[in-house]
Amino acid sequence: MRGSHLRPTYRQGTALLPALLILGMVTIVVVLFFSMSTVQMRSSASQAAVHDVTTLQDMAMNNAIGQMRMGTTESKALWISQPGAIRTYIANSGLGSRVYKLYSARDMVVENSMLISASAQNLETDVPNDWDARPGTYTDLNEPALDEAGDFVFPIVDPRVMDMVSPTYPDSKVPEGFQYSQHLAVSNASINGVRLPGNTASMQRLPMPVRWIYVLQDGSIGVMDDSTSPKFTPFSGQSLASKENPIVGRYAFWTDDESAKININTASEAIFWDTPRCATNREIEFAVKPPVRNEVQRFGGHPATTCLSTVFFPGEKLVPGSTTMNQKLEQLYAITPRVNADGGIMAGNSVPVNFDTDRLYASVDELLIDDPSDISGFPLAGGKRTVQALFAQEPARVKRLRFFLTSESRAPELTAAGTPRVSIWPVSYRPEPQNNKRTSFDNVSAFASTLGKHPYHFRRSGAASNMDDFSNYYNTEANDPFGVGMIHNNHLAQYIIEGARSVKQGYAKSMTEKYDSRHASWSTSAYNMGSSLVAMLEYIRQTNGNDSTHSTKNVSPRVPVDAYTQTSANWIGTDTLGQVAAVNMTYYSAPLNTDNRSLKRNQNDEGNDRVWNTGIGREFTVSEFGLVFILAAENPASGAAPKLNPDLVSKLKLPAGVKAIQVGVVAEGFCAAQGYTMIAPSSSFNVTQLGSLRIDTAGFGARGVGGAVNALGPPPVQDTVSGEPYMGWGSLLHNVSHLQYLCKIKPKETPQSGRMSTGDWWVGWGGSGGYWMYADSDTNAHSQISSLRKSDFDTPANTLSNPAMYSRGYFLVPSNATSMTISSSRTGGVMVDRCLEIRVGNQRDGDYGDRRLMVEIPQNLVVPVPAAPAALGLTFSKRYKDVRTSGATRFGAPEIIDVNDVVRTWVVRHGDYRLPYQRLREGAGAVGVDARKRLMVPHPAWDPATISAGRLLITRTIPQIHAFTKSGGKPHKVGGPGGVSPTFGDGMTSSSLVNGVTYNSDVRPDFVIDSASATFRANVPANYPYSVNPTDTRDWDNGTGIAPDGAYWNKPDDGAQVFDGSIPPYFSQNPWDGVNINQRPANQTTAPNQLIPSPVMFGSLPSAPSTGLQWTTFLFRPDLTPGSGHLGSADHSTKGNLLGAPPDHTLLDWFWMPVVQPYPISEPFSTAGKVNMNYRIVPFTNITRATGLHAVLKSEELLAIPTNAGMTYKDYTQANANGKWRHYIDAAATLTQWEETFNQGRFFKNTGEVCEQFLVPKDQGIPSGSGTVVRNAMRNFWNNHRLTGDNTLERPYANIYPRLTTRSNTFRVHFRAQTLRKARSSDPQTFLEGKDTIIAERQGDALVERAIDPNDPALMTDDYDYINKARNGTLSSAKSLDNLYSWRIRSIRRFSR
Repeated sequence: MRGSHLRPTYRQGTALLPALLILGMVTIVVVLFFSMSTVQMRSSASQAAVHDVTTLQDMAMNNAIGQMRMGTTESKALWISQPGAIRTYIANSGLGSRVYKLYSARDMVVENSMLISASAQNLETDVPNDWDARPGTYTDLNEPALDEAGDFVFPIVDPRVMDMVSPTYPDSKVPEGFQYSQHLAVSNASINGVRLPGNTASMQRLPMPVRWIYVLQDGSIGVMDDSTSPKFTPFSGQSLASKENPIVGRYAFWTDDESAKININTASEAIFWDTPRCATNREIEFAVKPPVRNEVQRFGGHPATTCLSTVFFPGEKLVPGSTTMNQKLEQLYAITPRVNADGGIMAGNSVPVNFDTDRLYASVDELLIDDPSDISGFPLAGGKRTVQALFAQEPARVKRLRFFLTSESRAPELTAAGTPRVSIWPVSYRPEPQNNKRTSFDNVSAFASTLGKHPYHFRRSGAASNMDDFSNYYNTEANDPFGVGMIHNNHLAQYIIEGARSVKQGYAKSMTEKYDSRHASWSTSAYNMGSSLVAMLEYIRQTNGNDSTHSTKNVSPRVPVDAYTQTSANWIGTDTLGQVAAVNMTYYSAPLNTDNRSLKRNQNDEGNDRVWNTGIGREFTVSEFGLVFILAAENPASGAAPKLNPDLVSKLKLPAGVKAIQVGVVAEGFCAAQGYTMIAPSSSFNVTQLGSLRIDTAGFGARGVGGAVNALGPPPVQDTVSGEPYMGWGSLLHNVSHLQYLCKIKPKETPQSGRMSTGDWWVGWGGSGGYWMYADSDTNAHSQISSLRKSDFDTPANTLSNPAMYSRGYFLVPSNATSMTISSSRTGGVMVDRCLEIRVGNQRDGDYGDRRLMVEIPQNLVVPVPAAPAALGLTFSKRYKDVRTSGATRFGAPEIIDVNDVVRTWVVRHGDYRLPYQRLREGAGAVGVDARKRLMVPHPAWDPATISAGRLLITRTIPQIHAFTKSGGKPHKVGGPGGVSPTFGDGMTSSSLVNGVTYNSDVRPDFVIDSASATFRANVPANYPYSVNPTDTRDWDNGTGIAPDGAYWNKPDDGAQVFDGSIPPYFSQNPWDGVNINQRPANQTTAPNQLIPSPVMFGSLPSAPSTGLQWTTFLFRPDLTPGSGHLGSADHSTKGNLLGAPPDHTLLDWFWMPVVQPYPISEPFSTAGKVNMNYRIVPFTNITRATGLHAVLKSEELLAIPTNAGMTYKDYTQANANGKWRHYIDAAATLTQWEETFNQGRFFKNTGEVCEQFLVPKDQGIPSGSGTVVRNAMRNFWNNHRLTGDNTLERPYANIYPRLTTRSNTFRVHFRAQTLRKARSSDPQTFLEGKDTIIAERQGDALVERAIDPNDPALMTDDYDYINKARNGTLSSAKSLDNLYSWRIRSIRRFSR
């Protein structure tokens, strides 16, 4: 019984244990299974989060690109870029339109009208003070992380680069132009988290907070509102957050403008050079050491002149010379691709520079490692490359400088209206192989400026022709790959003229309305604007007048455009150098030549001032005209007295007591294209209507040429061949056809037979050519002058037996007469009464169809009777023959006015000799010409209309009154050393180009009529409100070196001869300081970007030649004109104040200069390395990064010539005493004006606006408390430096302008993206830190670029055929090229946390 009881109990316990074991094992397996499942689920979730964060990263980048795309393609608007924003402006008013924020914000696009305050314009409201207390709403994109070495790394900008709050150099290494603050720039609101430099650099912080953009499960996006418990607020058209559509991620971004940085592939370090303009040691250094071949760091305006020392050697100006300076320069050139220091000024200026072979940097990080391929010739493997010497002591520095540097920055070369700019480099175009002068420079430039159906550059075929380059006279469409021919240049002119009629430049009025609104037909007839724009194309045409490069074709030696060997003796003459004939567009180039369109104004405007205009050439016009009265023969009343010129007395059958007076004409030539290469011209002038001259003496009556002595006297002797009186005359021709070998020029190109002269008087740098230049003669018949045989009753015939039409007529006066009255018998006709007509030609034969000036013989012109010549021949024919007679003294001193002759001259009314060139015909087609409009007027010292009666009586006894200057500009003492000096002024008061300046007499500008006189301004419309006084407008140019200042149009410097150890070029008056093509040293260059940096060079061209406004050129610098200001300023027009009229610099937007060295920095309609003027960083205005602007400005030296230096500033012997007149630019003080502009909520719409900003010289005590203070101080500064001419004032802007932009093609998007998981218990419309979860995160940046495909088929359609639209008058409706730009992400860089 007992055992039976126990057995059942035992069995139950035994069964339980195995069951428990099995249950435990199953539990373990189940737990393990679920554990493994959880790990796999978490792994899958993590992978999904990574995938999602990539999507969020893409959303951030695409959001930024979308903003940029919208901003750059807004209809009827122009756009600008800056770090953090794209701004648009209404094209036809310039008023703000929208701001497209390039960072994550609540309102991504804001109407400008909603931004009421300056702070709002700077978007400062997007940066709240307490951003760090709202982590669910804002994130700091610049939050640092630790790298592997435990050092802080910042995603965008490392604040530790600012090692001092107020940097002092050289102790500090802060890049120039950089600083940050705890306060926003405009509102002065503080920003939490900003830590300035202190004791510990690692404590510095510079937060850049932007809003998170949240992403819902269905892809909807929005931001958190600004309530105390932030809620999700969807963007327009997006869904609300809910449990079914929860928040799954968020991203933030801010976009930097790469063009606000310094491009390490284009910048290097500038070594400044400029054409000498005065006599100082610095200018002499320029003459002695000009840039050599490939020395791009010395080419003004080249991207290589943007200074890397701004970042790497801040506060230092690197000038070659000392060992330390040279080492630093070499370090910078070592890290710069292509640019080298193995020649040029770094190697004694004796050898050219060889570009190195470094490849371009793909990123800023590559800057750290050297690429020694320029030494070895081959790139080396990465493992063999070493750290650049510049960073050897501090390799981590490169990382900290990323915020200031870029390897990719590119700016568009389109107008504000989105149309192609016109290249200012002339491209050689002669299709026939034997004449093809096209160079590799031409090819690169042409490639960069060709788009669609048309080349947007000037094509030049022949500088000698006055018809080729604007018509298909020779080069027809059959020879042109574009099927257009040379008429293309005519079409190009129409294109820019139509652009000037446009109101798409950000102003309410057009440039045409600004300059031509005096005429009712201004909308269709751009007289001033058309003439000026054609002049700009002609300026391009005459650039590169002595090309030293060799053609890519098999043509050797290279023949430059200014060397001619013409076979036609009747045309331009043999071996004329340096001359470029203006194209006769009034004849050859429809529709520009159509009446009342652009160049031919046949409509009255306040008097009969009808005028035809042309562009510009490098030729001579007439600046002064004179009648010369010679006592050629006399038969004394007393038979005992000897006869003067007995042969002529006999031939004229002069009665006793009669003198024969011969009247000749002289003219002073003037070339406004002053500078180098030098010019040996072919030129001539013709005077008609001389037959109407009469001489009257008391008791003798008026007599014409050859008139009877008295009623019983002998009749004029008849020519047995022509039947005309021997004494008859009408037209005269004077010319210079072979000046190149009539003087001591003798370049290799001159035939040996021509090198027979001793004349050393010619100075071929332009400006005044003197009247000796017309002392040559011509033995050929001429189509426009009668060639009937007319004896001159001179000495027996010699080899020049029938010279050209000299003065053959003789006026007869009694021997006892002491004075004679000159008059004209002309009445009526198409010209005004009593006028002679001067026709100026650019060839031996004259080409007299166009350029005509009128000289009126005033009433009461009384002059003394001349005495017998003291030294020269008794007739003009004899004098000209003596000048040209072959022998040791041939053309040695071609004086044709004797000291005893009587001279009266007419001068240009206002002294602006550019206008007699551009104004072809005064009174074309008119019945009469308003005398107030006439250019030539009597010299003020004898003008009967202006001087007092008492003074008039005195002048009637003065033999010679003139203002002649010699070739080169020195005053000309007529008749030799003891001759009569010129008179500048009215004989009582001396005139001066710049009031208050006392000039050295040898270099005083040729300025005759005082600017305060009524005559000076009589041609100006009565209601014109602006000054035309050169002292006020400052629209005159400094001559090169020691050349006098004057009315020049700033010719590009083609280069003078190389310094030979004597007096440097630019400072000597040798007959020829030019460089001949077969003698140019190998190291000398005429590279494109050296010759013409930018269209600012056009600034010395007259801006209103049709109206005839003197001393008024385009204003590409700050307005210094007192009173009402300068015509070229905004809101000014030829009619007076005109609200909305654009400033002159608006024209600059239509042109560009491609950069072709050391590699094609310019691509089709874009250029790398430009720096954005709008450097203001939004919304983080507490950060200032003006480093790029500092780098641009650091390269320049401005020249300021003191007002009191008139006696010495052109004196080579006073160079030491003249001191230092070149000044570096104080960038910080200069940019005070920028900061004031930004702080007022304004930004730069066009790059040309840089011309309105004063450049502040260093070390001149200019205060810089505000932009207003700077401007006032600079006006005072320039008032004390009034000898500084327009070209000198504008030259720094010419170099700065091409390196700046207001629009960028490259941007860097800094992003941060996170995938999120909402807790089930949290509000679906919020994100709670610590409760909701961040699953994955990614931070980095992406380089984004916009570009246009030059092969896009759309460019071949009519929509983008801008030139034909211009020809059809529909350019204003053309589409913008901005619509064709595509966007691409060039690279993405990760930032690890």
